Amino acid sequence: MQSLTTTVFLLAALWHGAASFYFLAKAGRMLGAHTFERPVAPVAVDMMQFLGAINLPFVVASLIGAMAPPALRAPLLLTVSLANLSQFAKDLHAHASGRWKQRLLFGRSVRLRDAGAGNLAIPRLIGGQPLKPRSG
Repeated sequence: MQSLTTTVFLLAALWHGAASFYFLAKAGRMLGAHTFERPVAPVAVDMMQFLGAINLPFVVASLIGAMAPPALRAPLLLTVSLANLSQFAKDLHAHASGRWKQRLLFGRSVRLRDAGAGNLAIPRLIGGQPLKPRSG
């Protein structure tokens, strides 16, 4: 069980490290490639870089968790798990908004609007497909 927990921590460190790099170093290009807004607003780039900076402490927490004794792992695992869950939930919400050209992580999503589920998007693990801007 300890090796599984260590693996989870190391994968979380890798995930948050990649997010930090992507959002800090590539914010403007990422927004230009994945959103419809032109020109890309400098405040949007600042916000992406802010997200990159927020991910850095989760890299540190994950690396500490991977090396921590078992008694300290539970609170760190809870912290990192909540960070991942909140980012995942917000990612689904943002992609359902229709403001993004492509699904950044999950490819196309299945929209359940016709099934009476509002504007819920269920991701499919397929390559990204360009989306058309939604009106209203």
